[in-house]
Formats: sequence, structure tokens, C-alpha cells
Amino acid sequence: MRFSCFAQKSSEGPEEGVEHLLWNGQSIAFTIRRGSLRRKRTLIRVTRAGKVEVILPPFLLRKEAFAAIQSRGGWILDRLREIQSCPQPSPLYYTDGEEHLFLGTYCRLQLVVCGVKKIFLSSDEKIGQSVVTGRSQLIQLRVDSDDPETVHKQLFLWYKTQIQKHIAYRLAALCPRIPWLTAGSTRGGGNVRFPDGVCARCGVAGGAAREAG
Repeated sequence: MRFSCFAQKSSEGPEEGVEHLLWNGQSIAFTIRRGSLRRKRTLIRVTRAGKVEVILPPFLLRKEAFAAIQSRGGWILDRLREIQSCPQPSPLYYTDGEEHLFLGTYCRLQLVVCGVKKIFLSSDEKIGQSVVTGRSQLIQLRVDSDDPETVHKQLFLWYKTQIQKHIAYRLAALCPRIPWLTAGSTRGGGNVRFPDGVCARCGVAGGAAREAG
């Protein structure tokens, strides 16, 4: 099997521009990024959108990105074909009435505009709530405006809060089944001390543990 490659400069800049490599007669488009100082190895990433990224350690030359694509060209093309064969999700616009996934269920987004001076806190009551109405499920999201970027940020915060609660519930349910997690656990001969409001058995915040119980 013969391999050949060529580079094509892009106007987007030396680090983020789109490059091309011809692998076995098929063109692979990719971008090159520099990783952090801690990165020691080259990473090839194929995103769900079908974009190929090469993340280089900061000390490697750009030509190493082409060598990495050439060595993994078959895997990259297989991954791209797999992505193309799957139905692509519809783009999200973060508007009222739009459907969003939550715990495997599509929920309709319902915006509650509270005004620009509203201060939001990291709690369900302040951010929003999930409501079941008949056969449909809503995400009622409180926002200071219906600007898509504002809605996006607020929805992300709501998801983050829900995940924290879900993990707390699961931990509260699982901890009693783990014999070595007890209030009198010791390490190195001394008693383990927990902050106020935290469950001594599993480290879950007291409020979340009580709700889970």
C-alpha cells in the first residue's frame, strides 16, 4: 500500500489553519493545535462533527502532525465513515420550545424571562426546574433575557446542578452498601474528620443526602 501526502497552507493562521494530507488516494482535512506544557504525546481526535484535530506537544515540529495522520490514516477514515453513517443531531438554537435531552428523554425548553436585574444562584429554584405536564416533559429555565447565548449559559448551569444532585443521590444510595465507609472510619490510626454538613459515610452534602433518603 502506497502512502503520499501534501500540505496545503490555509489563511486561518499557522496553528489553527486547515491542512490536508492525501492518504491512499483520499484527502484528510485536519487542524493542528498545540497542547499544554504537560503534554508529552501527540493526540489525534475525531470529533462528532467529523472534524479531525491533531494536538501536538509544544516542543514538536508541525511536520510531526502529518506523520501522525499518515500513520493513523486508516483509523481516521474508518471513524469518519462511521460518523457520516449516523444521523446527525439537529443544531441547537436555544430558543423557547426547542427540545433538549435530559437523562435520555427529550424535554421541551420553556423560557421564563425574569428581567435583566435578576440574580441567579446555583440552585434549582433559582435556575429552573424539570416539570412533567401530561405526556410531555418541560425544562422551565429562568433567564434574564431570551438571547441564545444567555440561554445557553443558563441551561449549562442547570445541567451542572442536575448532575451534582444526581451524583449525590446515587452516592447516598450506594454508600450504605459499602462496608468500609462508616462514620468511624480511620486512616493511619486517627479518626477521619469531615466538614460540617457533609455525610461522614460518603462525603455527600447533608442536604442532598437527606433528600435522597
